[in-house]
Amino acid sequence: MKEKIIKETIEECCELATVLMQYINKPGKDLEKDIINEIADVMVCLEELAIHYDIEEIHKKISIKNKKIK
Repeated sequence: MKEKIIKETIEECCELATVLMQYINKPGKDLEKDIINEIADVMVCLEELAIHYDIEEIHKKISIKNKKIK
C-alpha cells in the first residue's frame, strides 16, 4: 500500500512539474485550470502519503519552513 501511494505521488508531482514548465515556456497559453487540478492531485497524494509517516514531525517541519519563508 505504501509503495502504491509513493508511486502515485511521484506521478502526480511529475504532472504538476510538467504543467508548470508549460506555463513558463508557453506564456500565452491558459493553463490555470490545469495547474489547479494538478496542485489538487499532488495535495491529495501528499495527505495520503503523510499518513504513513510521523504526521506530528511533518507538521513541525512545515511550521519551521513557513517561518523561513516569511
